[in-house]
Amino acid sequence: MNILFTFDRNMIAPLSAALYSLAATNVRSDLELYLVHGFPACDELFRLQTFCNDIELRTQFIEISNNAYSEIWGTLRDEPHISSAALYRCSLGSILPKTVTRVLYLDCDTLVLSSLAELYDRDLGGSIVAAYQVGNALHEDLGVGPSQYFSSGVMLIDLNLWRKQNVEKRVFEVLTTMSDRLVWHDQCALNIALAGQVMGCERRYNYTFYPTRLIGDFEVPVILHFAGSVKPWTAPLKHPWGGIYCEMAGRTPWAEQLDLSPDAGMSPKRRYRRHLLRRFGLHWLARRI
Repeated sequence: MNILFTFDRNMIAPLSAALYSLAATNVRSDLELYLVHGFPACDELFRLQTFCNDIELRTQFIEISNNAYSEIWGTLRDEPHISSAALYRCSLGSILPKTVTRVLYLDCDTLVLSSLAELYDRDLGGSIVAAYQVGNALHEDLGVGPSQYFSSGVMLIDLNLWRKQNVEKRVFEVLTTMSDRLVWHDQCALNIALAGQVMGCERRYNYTFYPTRLIGDFEVPVILHFAGSVKPWTAPLKHPWGGIYCEMAGRTPWAEQLDLSPDAGMSPKRRYRRHLLRRFGLHWLARRI
């Protein structure tokens, strides 16, 4: 099972939580991780490599030049919570070894809560990508039907077809010639380049919290995706899934970065439990934890 993450320095801590969640829920001897970054070796990267060894994840770190990606990123709409590292996935056919013929791409702002085997092993039926189709009419005139627009935060990819059909070239042509149309950056470019070649998958494989959704629409997530600008590592107590993130991040070397004031001296898990008890008015019990 080949898994791909792309990241920059700012995403090392959230990535470590994603990696811990993956190791805890997918104990497979054939798990192979590819971590692609565009910055030189540093202490934080060394800590991440050591952490991967500690949790027994077989990992290959791949360093690439960020210059070309930064230039393209500069032409796209500014979005502070996203960086040019998102573009690396568009080159995965070139970056990954030719022996890798199938890969599951995951954004760094995800947590894996259950086995990925059912998703990874499914028959794509001639499609290049399987992804959750969130729906959007942004590019209907370019062949992307309103129900076909997909979230690129989780993608199962047939790399043989990706390479054979030169998807990478198509994506970068869209990025360089249609930047004014790309509201969601490379996600839009991927949708346009892959129009008609994407198989839909269930929401549980790319579960994002939407406050406007009805309770009856809830599914038990396999992959939890913290899409959007509100992230649990910047405001864990304000995020609906902050508790799960704290549980995972609290087991990494970056646990001290979790800010759950006013109980700053406690472990992340203990602080979050106290917070919940206080919200339910159980102050007397919170003081005993």
